[in-house]
Amino acid sequence: MPSLTRTAAVRPGTTRRNSFDLLRLAAALAVLVSHSFALAGDREPHVGSLALGTIAVLVFFAISGFLITQSWILEPRLLTFLGKRALRIMPALVAVLVLCALVLGLVATTLPPTDYLTDAGVWKYVGANALMKTTYELPGVFTSNPFPGAVNGSLWTLKHEVRCYLLVAMVGLAGLLRDRRAATAALLAAIGVAAGADGHGPDVLGDPVLLRSFCVAALLYVWRERVPWSVPAAVALLGAWVATSGSEAGVWVATLALPYATILAAYALPASWQRLTSRGDISYGVYLWAFPVQQVVASAWHDVPPGMLIALTLPATVALAIASWVLIERPAMRLKTRLVGRRRGPGATPAPAAATAPPSTASA
Repeated sequence: MPSLTRTAAVRPGTTRRNSFDLLRLAAALAVLVSHSFALAGDREPHVGSLALGTIAVLVFFAISGFLITQSWILEPRLLTFLGKRALRIMPALVAVLVLCALVLGLVATTLPPTDYLTDAGVWKYVGANALMKTTYELPGVFTSNPFPGAVNGSLWTLKHEVRCYLLVAMVGLAGLLRDRRAATAALLAAIGVAAGADGHGPDVLGDPVLLRSFCVAALLYVWRERVPWSVPAAVALLGAWVATSGSEAGVWVATLALPYATILAAYALPASWQRLTSRGDISYGVYLWAFPVQQVVASAWHDVPPGMLIALTLPATVALAIASWVLIERPAMRLKTRLVGRRRGPGATPAPAAATAPPSTASA
């Protein structure tokens, strides 16, 4: 098997051959594992102040920051950019919202069916979440669970992901991504504004920690040709994070270490590992469906231990994720390809292919 220490040939951003799909799937499964503790009434596994699920989220945002920045730079067209992002996020999201509201909720609610379907909260759940105004509750659903009320606690990060997309679009439209120094100034300014507003004003730029992971990864793409990519450097950064994880500096170090290590791993992992996800990227489906499935099990078995909750929910979650990929996400990806073709027009010279990432996911 190829060695990870042979990083002389690792040039992130120069090839479509990478393990991002595998890393996204690993992160989605880590969220499922982490939530299994919380939904069973226990404390999630932590590294310092960061829960396992939150660490997985930072990995998702790092992947997204790197690839979404690449997508804009290789094809700086606003409508195409936004269309591709919408086709990747929205179809699967709307499907899970509708099915949870009208199927799962109708079965699980303590209200009579007519009362449930005429309750404004049902339609608010679908509409608000589709508009990235996160709401967790459906009337009478999961009210007596160990983690009561929340139907899908993982949805909260999607609005932050969308804000990161809009940030890239704004910086790109201003022409700042064409110059390394201008891009660096803009992205660092965004980090500073988000940090300054944290708890003291409107979170226009989103969660400052998630934004930081996204922007650091975006900077790693901008400077990819000059970044010294090596496994020892990644190990040193991860070690510094673990060493500082109990302090206030630990979260800052994490948002430097995790993006660097994630992107390096995507291009340094053995190519044979990519076969594990060669038939499709089910990470988004795993993320979207894991929490509702876990709540169903926790509702039926109140004292379920975390390990049993993982074992019981993983097969159903993966099955739903596969169905989401085959029936919804893959067809939407094909529409995305057609969208790019229409925007370029007949006879246009194709732009370089850009890898795109599915939306990030998070720990509730």
